[in-house]
Amino acid sequence: MVALTSPLHDAHLALGGKMVEFGGFLMPLQYTGIIAEHIATRTAAGLFDTSHMGEFLVTGEDAEAFLQQALTNDLARCPPGEALYSPMCTPSGGTVDDLFVYNISGMDCAGALPARKAGHAYMVVVNAANTPKDLAWLRRLLAEWRKEGPRETAIEDIGSGVAMLALQGPQAREILEPLGRDVGSLARFHAMLVDIRGILALVSRTGYTGEDGFELYTRSAHASRLWKLLLDAGKSGGLHPAGLGARDSLRLEACYPLYGHELSEDISPVEGGVGWAVREKNPAGIGGEALLGQKRGGAPRELIALEMERAIARQHCAVMRPDSEDDAVTIGAVTSGTFSPTLGKSIALALTETGIVSTGDEVRVEVRERRIPARVVKRPFYAFAGGRR
Repeated sequence: MVALTSPLHDAHLALGGKMVEFGGFLMPLQYTGIIAEHIATRTAAGLFDTSHMGEFLVTGEDAEAFLQQALTNDLARCPPGEALYSPMCTPSGGTVDDLFVYNISGMDCAGALPARKAGHAYMVVVNAANTPKDLAWLRRLLAEWRKEGPRETAIEDIGSGVAMLALQGPQAREILEPLGRDVGSLARFHAMLVDIRGILALVSRTGYTGEDGFELYTRSAHASRLWKLLLDAGKSGGLHPAGLGARDSLRLEACYPLYGHELSEDISPVEGGVGWAVREKNPAGIGGEALLGQKRGGAPRELIALEMERAIARQHCAVMRPDSEDDAVTIGAVTSGTFSPTLGKSIALALTETGIVSTGDEVRVEVRERRIPARVVKRPFYAFAGGRR
C-alpha cells in the first residue's frame, strides 16, 4: 500500500526533513535533529505537522447522546467552544483509540473545515493509523443505536480536507498572538475560530508535548501558507520545525500515552494511566462498567515510570524485580523508552503487575540480554503547570 502524504509534504522536503512512514503517511522524523528540536520546543517553540491525524464530523440533534455512549469521558463537560480528551473502548474495557472531541456546535467553520454550520456538531480527532478502524467502529455503533429508534445523527470523514499544525512551547503564544486577534485569551482545552492573516483556522489549546501551545486546523489548501507564516513569525524567537522524533520524546517526558504502546485493545485506559478520563457518574458508555471495576481496584496491570542508569529501553523489554543477587522475576514489560534531553537520562514507561513495585523501588530492565538497573519514579517525568482536563 502506498503511503499517503501531508499537504505539507513539499515543505518538509524543502527543509531537509528525513521522511519516514508513520500511521500510513510519509511524515518528517526530524529536520536538524531530534534533540535540537526537542530542546527548542521546551525552551522556545516547535512547529509540528500533525495533518496525518484523522478527523470526523458528527452532527445532528442526537450527536451528543451518541458520542456520550461511545466514549468513556463525560461529553456533558464539553460545551460549545471546548475540547475534551477521551478514550473509546470495547465492552470489556480495551481501548479502541484515544482521541479529542471538539464541540463546534453553532460555529460557522466552513472557512476552516470542510463543514457547514450546524446546530449540533462535534469534530472527533483520532490517531492516524486508527482512522479507518475508528470510522468503521463508530458507524457500526450508530447502526446498532438506530435499531433502538430514530436517531438524528450523521458521521462524515473530513480528514482529507483538513490540515493540522501544532505550535508548541513557552513562546507559542508570543508567536501566534500577533498573527491572530484574541488568540492569547484562549483558555486551555478551549477552541475558537481565528483569522490568521486571511486564513481561517479553528485554533485550540491542548498540547501533546507537555508544554503550552496551540493546534491549528485549516483547509488543506491553506496549509503551506499557514506553515510559512508561523515559521517566519517565530524565526527570531527560536522556533524550530519539529518532527515525529521530538514529538515522541516530548510526550514521553510528560507521560502522555501513545496508542499501540500505552493503550491498545489489550490495554485499558485505567491500566494505561488515563483512568481519570473514565467518568464515574452515569457510566453508561461502552466499557464503563468494566473500567469502573478496574478503577475500584480491579486492574491487573498498572503503568509505572522508570529512570535508568544507562542504556535505552525499548517497547517489549522485560521488567524484572530482583528476588536475590542472581535471580529476578519478570513483572511486566516496557511500553515506551527513550533518552530524555530535558532530564539528561534514559526514561521509560512500563506496564507491570499491579502493586508489585512502588515509587523508589529498584528493578531491572532487560536490554540486549543485559539486566540494566532502573528506579521507579513518580509520573510524569516532566510536568507543565497548565494541567489537564
